[in-house]
Amino acid sequence: MSKCLVTVVVSLVSAAVYAQPQWCQGTVDRVWINHHGDVYAVPSWRGDHIRICNLKGSDGRTDTVTCSTWYSQLSQAIKDARQTIIYYENIVSCAQIPTYESAPVPYYVMLYK
Repeated sequence: MSKCLVTVVVSLVSAAVYAQPQWCQGTVDRVWINHHGDVYAVPSWRGDHIRICNLKGSDGRTDTVTCSTWYSQLSQAIKDARQTIIYYENIVSCAQIPTYESAPVPYYVMLYK
């Protein structure tokens, strides 16, 4: 009986915390590049530093042109106080994205307003 109950509880918990597409919407407070070429931002929906991409393409996840464009978009969003949407294909929630280099690479970065 208790084994069955544990299985049910574990199933419910794992079903409640699963990754899915997320459109993370808000402002960007800061954007910066470190000496390795990593682009970091502090979006309002996370409130901490997340890596967006690498300008040198050394992370093997995003090409240099795309990363450079995303950096420009995020810089413009700060300059003009514009909203952004950063789309992730497979995360639990925008507020729970891992910080710094542990953050997943976005699928796209969008400016709007």
